[in-house]
Amino acid sequence: MEDEEVKIMIYYKVDERKASELNEIEFDAILNYSQRNKEDSTITVKVEPMPSYLEEVRVEPATIKLKYEQ
Repeated sequence: MEDEEVKIMIYYKVDERKASELNEIEFDAILNYSQRNKEDSTITVKVEPMPSYLEEVRVEPATIKLKYEQ
């Protein structure tokens, strides 16, 4: 990946009645190199866990561009 640090942000809506459950969750951003797009050297960011009560989930950046060095 590029030299700069990449910060993954997750945005979502949650029902007020479920908001307290979020305190118990630690989200992980998963970058699976084997699933990279070989044409443009990008990897799609996957966030886990993804509770069913989260709505309108958006991850930024949604993809990470790989940088290859020789």
